Amino acid sequence: MIFTLTSSGYNPFFWSEQDLLTSFIQDEEQIAPFIKNSDLQLFFYGAGLGSEENKEIILSALKKVFYAKSIFVEDDLFGAARGLLQSHRGIACILGTGANSGYYTGKKLANRPVSLGYLLSDFGSGATIGLAFLKLLLTNKLNITTVDSFIEEFDYSTEYILKRLYKEERPNAFCASFAPFIIKSFSLDDAIKQMLEEQMSLFVDYYVLPFVRSKKELICITGSIAHHFNDFIEEAFKKFELQAPTIVKSPSQGLIDYHMEKNN
Repeated sequence: MIFTLTSSGYNPFFWSEQDLLTSFIQDEEQIAPFIKNSDLQLFFYGAGLGSEENKEIILSALKKVFYAKSIFVEDDLFGAARGLLQSHRGIACILGTGANSGYYTGKKLANRPVSLGYLLSDFGSGATIGLAFLKLLLTNKLNITTVDSFIEEFDYSTEYILKRLYKEERPNAFCASFAPFIIKSFSLDDAIKQMLEEQMSLFVDYYVLPFVRSKKELICITGSIAHHFNDFIEEAFKKFELQAPTIVKSPSQGLIDYHMEKNN
């Protein structure tokens, strides 16, 4: 039998092992039934786990909480690839708060682009489109209707926005927090539409094209941003003469199916 848990986000780039342990306590109600299960096989997929050092931070914290028979820690892109492509070859992409991609052989990720974060890459992600939106806002490129709606919903001063971007922790999450507003506003503002078109073209150029081996390459994209801006993504694919990708909001069910099959 397979159980799934949706927990707080754990990213070793931003969290220490002690932070993780504290967060596990906050998620205690969800994880309590599994803590002392010595027959448990635990598979953890998360962001920021591209290096062995970061994997070890998560693994060490999990071992202090769970009595599991075995614990496997892998990055979220590998989990997405398994969930989206199962055992097939193709390109797996994540487009949520951040962005990532890689070529999946059906067993492992063979290639992936250099991850440079939301300031230098992460094109099309919630953090990057949020940052681009703030630039449009603060340089007076948005129409008055959008600006009025923004003020009504957030009432943030320029000084507050700059403080959050330059002086406080996790500015990427702050930028990504504007994604819901962008989702409901882009249809009424040409500047936002143009920004989204540019971002999705950059996403395809950086995260997809380097791994395309044929025009019929199997390409799958998952994440909340991909789900909400699928029309812009499909237009970007047409621009580069690629067949439309499969876009799935979450790879969770596919990942469950993958492990169910491997467990049989």
